[in-house]
Amino acid sequence: FLYWLLNLAFCISLSCSVISQYRLHLSEPGYILPDVEAADAENWVGVTECQFCNVQRPRGAHHCRYCNACVLRREHHCPWVNNCVGLKNQWLFISFLAFNLITAVGSLFVTTLHIILYSCPKCQQHHLWNKALFTLFLALLIFFSMVGLLLQQVNHLSRRGKEILDKCEEEWGPVENDGDRLVREVGAWAKSINEAFGKQQGVSKVLIINPFWTHR
Repeated sequence: FLYWLLNLAFCISLSCSVISQYRLHLSEPGYILPDVEAADAENWVGVTECQFCNVQRPRGAHHCRYCNACVLRREHHCPWVNNCVGLKNQWLFISFLAFNLITAVGSLFVTTLHIILYSCPKCQQHHLWNKALFTLFLALLIFFSMVGLLLQQVNHLSRRGKEILDKCEEEWGPVENDGDRLVREVGAWAKSINEAFGKQQGVSKVLIINPFWTHR
């Protein structure tokens, strides 16, 4: 029963990963259009002009040579989905990585069971054990790759939270009380997460990496 349950969980997580990848490929990362609304531009900080597409862009926006456009809070152009990762689709990229990680974990469990089952001399003679070991190697490779990429996303959110915290201290001044500073740091982190995922309501807080949910 455990074997079939793990296979079912693996298939579900793999399906969610494919859906996340498809939605990420079709998503709009946050392109800056030439006719950007003045209300949006007024909230921008550190505005500069792009030397490639000649649009006004805020700090953190960068030009993508593959998309031929500037993207708000651009991180990179992902070759897996052939699209930029930016302000408006970062949550989809995190969802994509999270489900790939869950799929890798499920694959590790299933492959480990296969290695135990195929450890008999007869199975080794038919090279089943070697195939299971190769699958285990691939699952470990994907697992550590996804962990590294997810930690990179956490680092991006952390740096954005630090920027928000520095801006608060510029406007309201530093705080000496440790409790007040902790509240301000938590608020900066929460705002950084809300910018990436949108303001979650109700069940959406629990399903924050759900690829079917439209967060923004």
